[in-house]
Amino acid sequence: APPKPVAQPPVIEAPAQQAPAQPAAARPSLPTLIPPGAFPKDDDEAVLRADELMRDYPNDPRAHHSASLKAARANDLAAMESAARRAVELIDADPNNFKQDYRLQMIGVRAFALAQLGRLAEAKSIARETCGAQIELPIKTHLTSLKVCD
Repeated sequence: APPKPVAQPPVIEAPAQQAPAQPAAARPSLPTLIPPGAFPKDDDEAVLRADELMRDYPNDPRAHHSASLKAARANDLAAMESAARRAVELIDADPNNFKQDYRLQMIGVRAFALAQLGRLAEAKSIARETCGAQIELPIKTHLTSLKVCD
């Protein structure tokens, strides 16, 4: 069995722009972003609400981030990697709503999962931008300890 992950990706602050704060049921179509009042307050709440957030906000990368946290705590590294990959895809599709450091952090979460799965070369390849970032990212410490960031 793969080793238990040593890090939990942190929940981030709300995006620069917000969706209207209406209940999901009141909206005619799927909302894009989790409204401020519905955003988890911490990692524990994000894990508890991951399924709900994925159901109600499938186009918000933070819902996928919550799913990656839940998967990490269940030691399901493949699901963690998949959720982090989708989060990055959604961030890249809507870069005006999310800070660059959040994107780099989620790339790092994906690389972390890949490294834990024994896919170190792939982890190193996708993590280059995160490893080289000149900003403080909590995930970089874990990537360095796994030899993803040299």
